[in-house]
Amino acid sequence: MFNEFLKKNHGTGKQFHLSAQSEFQKQMFLRFAEDCSRRKQTLIILTGQLNPLIGSRIDPVVREDMLAFLRSLRQEFSRVVLIDDCPPQLESDYDDLTHVNRQRQKEFTEFVGKRLRVILPEIGNAH
Repeated sequence: MFNEFLKKNHGTGKQFHLSAQSEFQKQMFLRFAEDCSRRKQTLIILTGQLNPLIGSRIDPVVREDMLAFLRSLRQEFSRVVLIDDCPPQLESDYDDLTHVNRQRQKEFTEFVGKRLRVILPEIGNAH
């Protein structure tokens, strides 16, 4: 069902590509990180994923570029925490093209909670 929708509406995923628009978005996110840093706020970034039906259609270079950018923020700003090892989500974890099912939501929430229990004391001690 979703594959047919994607074929009609998203094709091969070529609408997701590196462009002036993606560079603009990175610059705006950089400004946000700079603002957080000036305010001495910690910015916690989680790298998620798209439904594999969509994600598999996107050139891997797009994700690699995003991850490289986010990792550069982590290097540049001491108050940026990057969680880039979120558990993968399978096609079967999704109720539709964008929303994971309740069980996956629960598991993801537990993952984030465990990570925050480790990260938050570290942040408090470092700053």
